[in-house]
Amino acid sequence: MSELLILSLPRADVVTADCTARGGDETAVVFLEGLFEPYRDRELACFLYDAGVLFPPHCSIVGDLATAQECDAVPLCSDCSGLPRRVKWGRVLKLLRAMHKFRTGNDLHYQLRRR
Repeated sequence: MSELLILSLPRADVVTADCTARGGDETAVVFLEGLFEPYRDRELACFLYDAGVLFPPHCSIVGDLATAQECDAVPLCSDCSGLPRRVKWGRVLKLLRAMHKFRTGNDLHYQLRRR
């Protein structure tokens, strides 16, 4: 049975790795591609559709609900990772808002910065 795994990571490390990976740094690319490597022996589920995920999984990295110093990495199947960016982000944020409301009873509103 597939299990949903949400990794909580230090935001500063992930932002630095993302910026340097976009600049072509191989170490940062290996770091980002290996986020789910310790969980290779588990059958992971896609965050959006609960479908099985093949290794190495695609992932979406979003802000943590509890603290601004952390971020969450969620696995995505190949179908979901191929969705247009706005559709993918809309679905991920919709689930995160529902999770936050279930946990705290309060609504959560995200504001995304444009690049």
